[in-house]
Amino acid sequence: VHFNLSHSHGVCLLGFSDTEIGVDVEKVRDIDFKKFDFIDAQDEWEFFEKWTEKESYLKFTGKGLSQGIRQEIPESAHFEHFDVFGDYHACICAEEQNIRAFEISPTALD
Repeated sequence: VHFNLSHSHGVCLLGFSDTEIGVDVEKVRDIDFKKFDFIDAQDEWEFFEKWTEKESYLKFTGKGLSQGIRQEIPESAHFEHFDVFGDYHACICAEEQNIRAFEISPTALD
């Protein structure tokens, strides 16, 4: 079993798979586009869609952020995108497979 974990501003994303998997979740928020000029995005939603792709891909390959956030992602990479809790974006990078996602509110656990 392979697994991967991501968290952002109080939200957690866990991914489990029979094959390699990379996941990322980010709260969509204001950013300094000049600082991240290597990501071509028109607004924050598009930026975080592309950012979560990059981060989930690097985690999928085992490289991590420090070894390639500026690298291009191969077209063969497979992604599934999800908007969660209204203002978060999540992305899963894995071999093409049947991906099921569950959104569980922390208040549901009380």
